[in-house]
Amino acid sequence: VLFIVGDSVPIHTGPVKSGGLSCYVTSFGNATTAYGGYEVVLAKPLPALSFIEYKVKKQTFNDPGFPPADACGKVVYANG
Repeated sequence: VLFIVGDSVPIHTGPVKSGGLSCYVTSFGNATTAYGGYEVVLAKPLPALSFIEYKVKKQTFNDPGFPPADACGKVVYANG
């Protein structure tokens, strides 16, 4: 069994409209650099252990021109 603990707190979380997925948006970069953006992770619960999720898709948006709440809808994921 492998447990991965993230080192940053999501700035936005929410469900994805289809597929029973959850979305987690974290940010990277800071005010002292010109580089930054969002990392979006779509996760799905394990069938037998619904309190544990596994990552099904990760996408990075560099210098996004949209708020974190919109990032989940912009991730390209084909379910199945």
